Amino acid sequence: MAVGDAAGAAGLKTYGDSLLVADIDVALNQTADYIAADRARLTKLEGQSLNVPKFFVKKSSNGFNVKAETWLQLTSGAWASPQKSVGGFTWSGGVLTVPKAGQYLVTGHIMYRNNDFRTAAFNITRNSTTPDSNATICGNETTVESPTVDSLLQLGVSSTEFVGLNAGDQLRFYTLQRNRASDVVNIGSRSFDLSMNVLWVDTL
Repeated sequence: MAVGDAAGAAGLKTYGDSLLVADIDVALNQTADYIAADRARLTKLEGQSLNVPKFFVKKSSNGFNVKAETWLQLTSGAWASPQKSVGGFTWSGGVLTVPKAGQYLVTGHIMYRNNDFRTAAFNITRNSTTPDSNATICGNETTVESPTVDSLLQLGVSSTEFVGLNAGDQLRFYTLQRNRASDVVNIGSRSFDLSMNVLWVDTL
C-alpha cells in the first residue's frame, strides 16, 4: 500500500509531491485537525468503555430478619461488602448513590426459604423512602395460595430493568414477605439469595 492510500480510502485529503512550502503548512495543519477530531472521538469512547460505573452486592453471611406483612428497607446489615464498585458509587447504610447520568441495567433478587410463605416481593426505589409506589424503578412480587401449616416453601423473585438515572440519584432496596403464621424470618441462607446489581450501559 502506497503512502497516503489509507488516508484516501478513509476520505481524508491527500497531497502530491509538488507541494509548495505554503501548501505543506496547510497540509500539516489539516492533519493536526484530523488528529484532534480523532482524539475527541477517542475521549468520548474511553468515557463509555473505561471505568464504566458498575456495582454488584450480595447478602451478608448473617442475612437479615424481615417482619411479615410490611415493607422493610434492607440496610447495611443485610449486605456483604460490594463485590464490585467502580466509577464513583457511594454505598452507605444500604443506600446507593449513582455517580454518573446514564441508562443503567438494574437487577434485584431475593429468596426466602423453608417456611409457609405465600408472598415474596422486592422494590428498588429512586430518591424515595416509600416503597411500592411510582418511585419504584425495579421490582417483582410473587403470591401463591396460602400453603398448609408448616409447609417448607422456597419463594423468591427477581427483576431486571433498563432505567435512566441521574448523578446523585439514591437507590434503596425494600422487601416484603407474608407467611401463614406471620413469622419474622431471615432471608435465605445462600449467598445468591439476595443481590443488587447496577451497571451503566449508555448515555441518557
